[in-house]
Amino acid sequence: ARSLLKNRWDDLASTRRNARLLFEALEIDEKLFNACFQLPPVAVFSGHMIDSPTRSSPRFPGHQCVQIKRALKKTLREFAPGFGYSSGACGGDILFLESILELGGEINVTLPGSPGSFIKQSVEIHPDFDWSKRFEKVMRQAGTCVQASEDTFETSPETYRYTNLLFSGLAMDRANKLSTDVRAFAVWDGRPEKRITGGTAEMIDHWRQQGIS
Repeated sequence: ARSLLKNRWDDLASTRRNARLLFEALEIDEKLFNACFQLPPVAVFSGHMIDSPTRSSPRFPGHQCVQIKRALKKTLREFAPGFGYSSGACGGDILFLESILELGGEINVTLPGSPGSFIKQSVEIHPDFDWSKRFEKVMRQAGTCVQASEDTFETSPETYRYTNLLFSGLAMDRANKLSTDVRAFAVWDGRPEKRITGGTAEMIDHWRQQGIS
């Protein structure tokens, strides 16, 4: 059954629930069960956008993109998540989504508003690295795309906070349905004092409160 279902994760989770009842009733070694029915963890991500050309103090300069993606992909490979949940801003988000796809996983994207508005505010902020094309490419491969708000104009910090909480909640719900773990990943400058509403530090605090590591 496991080999036939392959990556049909929801069906596999249902099969696993029924198989667990049989394993328990027949007193079969749990190690055999885990070997047959292990599902990959769910990855949730938050990260800084690439620095705009007008940013006064560097936080995520463009020349670090290759290095950051290499490190991010290496870490993701160690945990082998089957699913990724994040938003789609230039910089950390897109690097994460690309990495999940390159590792054979499924991506799920949540945007704060309409795609057109989001591209103007959070993707096209730097002329280099073809962020718009990269955004469109990952969106074409997304398993799901959720729009947190119908707003097509300037998005407020509270909308970004809601977006973060929404995709984090969707990741936790997916993990719960599949009886697997949630793993949190971030591209962060490590400055906890700068807790911007809807920012990465705030999201990391939320994950810690939820017991997500």
